[in-house]
Amino acid sequence: MENITALQFQLDGTNFGAPVTTTSYTVTWDTTTATDGAHTLAAIAWDATGNQGVSTPVTVMVATATRLTPCRPP
Repeated sequence: MENITALQFQLDGTNFGAPVTTTSYTVTWDTTTATDGAHTLAAIAWDATGNQGVSTPVTVMVATATRLTPCRPP
């Protein structure tokens, strides 16, 4: 592939957010909204001529079961 022009992140095989077209190619994932357990992350990249490349998926574990709740004084 030549220079990357767009990158689409995927979470569990589904597109996650809109394609990113600016360098640094980052996306933020609020894992507190995810179910606990294993999730797969991958990315699809395109170059200016339309060539496509797919990353090797990686598996991450989410353990966001404990949520912090603000305490109020008695």
